[in-house]
Amino acid sequence: MPYCAKCGEELPKGARFCLGCGAPIKAPPSAKHPKRVRPPTLPWRIPRLAIGLAIVVAFLIALLALYRPTQEPEFQWQAIVDLGQVPQEGVWHDGTLTLDLENNALGRPFTSVEAAGIIPNALRKFELEYPWIETKNVAAVSTGRLRFQYTVHNPPASVPSVITIRG
Repeated sequence: MPYCAKCGEELPKGARFCLGCGAPIKAPPSAKHPKRVRPPTLPWRIPRLAIGLAIVVAFLIALLALYRPTQEPEFQWQAIVDLGQVPQEGVWHDGTLTLDLENNALGRPFTSVEAAGIIPNALRKFELEYPWIETKNVAAVSTGRLRFQYTVHNPPASVPSVITIRG
């Protein structure tokens, strides 16, 4: 059955005017239903979506660039190693390692937990920096303080009795 080219209404056979819209039928009506034309919806949305997405991404990048995580400064510690006397080679002596609990980068005294974590590092650093000193019988005396026995092997010409270690 034919349809009106203007409104798509079904036309009776032999009609010269559309019964739906009143349009004159100039040419013989088409046998096919006319395609309805949709208004463009997607083309104008794509640029807007892309621009919006670009703005959001730029904003997130700017936030990440400005973000500075707040971290406590690394522990900076100082320990004093008191060898007690000028050591003699091959003789075992008593010494102490005392962590300076007050002077550090935190701006507050170390807690006992923090000191307990630093003390082994201080002793290790002492042993690495002074390889001619051998330690044994290391024992914690109090927070931030160790007592140990030591001896020296092939020491340099002048051996200080107090050594400062920083980490």
